[in-house]
Amino acid sequence: MAGTEHRTGRRISLLCGPVVAMLLAGLGACTSDDDPTDPPASTPASPTAPTAFASPPDGVAPAVAETGFSISPYENDESADLLSYGVLVENPGEFVALDVMVQIRLLDAEGEPIDELSGERTDHPGPQPQAITRLLPGERIGVGRTVPHYGSDVAELDVRVEVGTWSPVQGDQWWFQPISASEVVASDGPRGPTLGFTVDAAYTDDMIRGQLWVGGHFSAIFRDAGGAIVGGADCCHGTGQTQVEVPPGRSQAELYLEYGLPAQADPARTEIYLPDPQENLPG
Repeated sequence: MAGTEHRTGRRISLLCGPVVAMLLAGLGACTSDDDPTDPPASTPASPTAPTAFASPPDGVAPAVAETGFSISPYENDESADLLSYGVLVENPGEFVALDVMVQIRLLDAEGEPIDELSGERTDHPGPQPQAITRLLPGERIGVGRTVPHYGSDVAELDVRVEVGTWSPVQGDQWWFQPISASEVVASDGPRGPTLGFTVDAAYTDDMIRGQLWVGGHFSAIFRDAGGAIVGGADCCHGTGQTQVEVPPGRSQAELYLEYGLPAQADPARTEIYLPDPQENLPG
């Protein structure tokens, strides 16, 4: 698995290793009992998995584009702070990066890793890596978290990005079509702080096999009035959100935020991403 490492102090190193994934994430994630050699007339044949490369053929790997974090008062517990951090990963290459894992460690003022919740020093590698199932050429995806935090202050983020495999683009499959979000509006919904937004999915109905549907979990990146990242919300933790269907074309969606936005965030600058699009069975 190949990877890059990034710290907020702009120290970057490149790590490489020969790992070849046997299956591509998202392609054929849900299979059918039908004989793939004789599909029903109304069902498109299963897409052929593209060639997988253990390293980027053009020599260009995904990289950390931006990071940021902030500490806010935590209204539910005066002994804790509300920690929010976010990371933007971009793919400047010409090939699709698959099975991208983003490992984020929190470091104290002495550069030692600390626990996300307790703030105590730890040998643990950090919170569970956040997955980006695909990163298209030129695409940016944001991930992050907002959690109650006790103990030592966070001084910087140490971010490691690892990629499973690379693939050429195949434009006739939904997997290679961009899905983006815009027109983000923050409000207080029935469950609490909620982000409403517009989703644009470039794939078409004929790219989906049978009754399968495309869905995933949205993530958020928060910025302050000056445009700096001050936090994020990951696709699953702190949102209480199950997988959301993403139909072709334009649609509306919402993201519930269990801990709300960081105090420093400008809601108008919030960005929404879909790190984990995948096919799902009906029902």
